[in-house]
Amino acid sequence: MRRFVVVILLCLIEGSVFAQWDKNLTYSLYGGYGYVFRTNDFMRGDNVDNKDITSIKNFAIEVSKDVDGSKDWHQLYKNFHYGVGLFHGVFNYSKNIGNPWGLYGIIGFTPIDKVKWQMKTDIALGFSGIWDGFSQEDNPYNVAVSTPIECYAQARLSFLYNITDNWHLGLSGAFTHFSNGCIKRPNKGINIFNPTITLAYNPKNITRTRIPDFEPKFEKNFQRIVSFYAGVKGMYWDGYCSEGDRVDLSRDTIRNVYSVFGLQYREMFALTMSQGLGWGMDLSYNDVIKRNKGWHHFQPKYDQGFDLTRFTFSIFASYEYSINRLSITMEPGIYIYKPQFTYFSRLYQRIGLRYNVFDNMFVQMSLRAYHFTKADYIEWGVGYRFKYKM
Repeated sequence: MRRFVVVILLCLIEGSVFAQWDKNLTYSLYGGYGYVFRTNDFMRGDNVDNKDITSIKNFAIEVSKDVDGSKDWHQLYKNFHYGVGLFHGVFNYSKNIGNPWGLYGIIGFTPIDKVKWQMKTDIALGFSGIWDGFSQEDNPYNVAVSTPIECYAQARLSFLYNITDNWHLGLSGAFTHFSNGCIKRPNKGINIFNPTITLAYNPKNITRTRIPDFEPKFEKNFQRIVSFYAGVKGMYWDGYCSEGDRVDLSRDTIRNVYSVFGLQYREMFALTMSQGLGWGMDLSYNDVIKRNKGWHHFQPKYDQGFDLTRFTFSIFASYEYSINRLSITMEPGIYIYKPQFTYFSRLYQRIGLRYNVFDNMFVQMSLRAYHFTKADYIEWGVGYRFKYKM
């Protein structure tokens, strides 16, 4: 019953979004049989029935809107589209993991748009739910996911053939990732390669972007950006080393959720209306530091509360790609100061989204990672831009 209510709620949310849009909508149905990468013990058969999890049957329903060129920012991206989607997947072995549903947003482009066919690219980001996550008492095998709600991220390439002016048939391939951003652990994540068959319908012919008689006005500017962020990070490992001897404890040795927060400063130069480049500094407090496995090897009893030595300081390069009020950010960084025996490396990476609520005030969400593959934590923040003409 609970799962049914969640699905109905997702459908209502999606329907309410559709109701806010005007015409020029495309309705798409995706169905396929995806390959699951076995990147952790649970997926490789360390479960109740020693069954490898190798495939997933899935379908998705999406509604997207193509911009028509009526606004200046449309002209920057030409055949740009955005929308929402509803996803459902069924693993070949779903015991102790579940069969997820997901709700996500889409942004994408059509780099090739011919009379009879198109090539489309999409990025999707949202939430997936109804997972049967890790539990020390009831579900100790599932180290792939740990929370009932996980993040959903997808990159997709599609080729569509125009059967008629309203109906389109095509093939697509997508890489899909499920994770919770290390909010709670163990959560090694799930990666899927997902080829699908696509059927799309537009009640009216898609209105293509009009070619303007002018170019959107652009004024070079310099920005100083100040933001504050906070988040939580899960911690977990199988045991610890004390005085040279390994002590095998339960799998929940230090499983807990700890706080992280910080202050960031950036200086950005607007290169074009859609792209900016700059640098920044980050002062952060990470409550996981000195609780991790590396530290316990040397200080097994150290576990006090607030500690100034849990602060870190870093600098980073910053790239921002803007689509109207929404921005995609990519920021590689390096820790100038961090304590010894931390679980993360000196180099880190951050990718995120930023949305301008007002002209200069924004909200943001970023995923901080290290080794280019390991999620550290999710940053949720607010900030303000100070703009100066050049």
